[in-house]
Amino acid sequence: MGSPIHWARTYDLGTRFMMLGRGNSFRRRVLDLALLKNGEGFLDIGCGPGRLVMEACKRVGRLGAVYGVDISPQMIHLARKKAARSCPNAEFRQAAAQALPFDAGFFDAITISFVVHHLPNDQEKLRAFREMHRALRKGGRLVVVDFVADEAGLFSHMITGHMAGGGAERYPDMMRAAGFGRIDTGVAALGIPHFVRGYAE
Repeated sequence: MGSPIHWARTYDLGTRFMMLGRGNSFRRRVLDLALLKNGEGFLDIGCGPGRLVMEACKRVGRLGAVYGVDISPQMIHLARKKAARSCPNAEFRQAAAQALPFDAGFFDAITISFVVHHLPNDQEKLRAFREMHRALRKGGRLVVVDFVADEAGLFSHMITGHMAGGGAERYPDMMRAAGFGRIDTGVAALGIPHFVRGYAE
């Protein structure tokens, strides 16, 4: 399932520092990759303090719906508190990627950033991808953002040391096995994380 983060506020501050002031542009890029439009249903898995969900709220408008899930109750509490003013219709639930509390075909777009590599083995990763496929409508988009395990560089070396069996370079095959059709890949932002986008069939 992965390990929950109990120090939500410290994590929130730390991720802001790691983004070097480019967090807003990164989130807009992820939503661009998700092809998110007005009136659609959106889910962010491993939502943390909810910043991507709140950015998505602006795109889907009043006719859309935005959700975030995280396995950490502290993160869910912080996300709800942050969204109370800017996106009061956002919903946050404690849940894992492998067991999403939503009906089949509920979403138009799902994003999951820097989470899949925490899942402990290939079986759990495939289980999560199948669950995401189930929660998407036909033609819906999944965008996975993560690191590539064999990249050079100090930062990448520090990160990939705790990846369970590899990084984003392995996700396309798993996503195809989970039922996704067309797969796109590329650099997500900041020159380091990559994206893998799949379309539900």
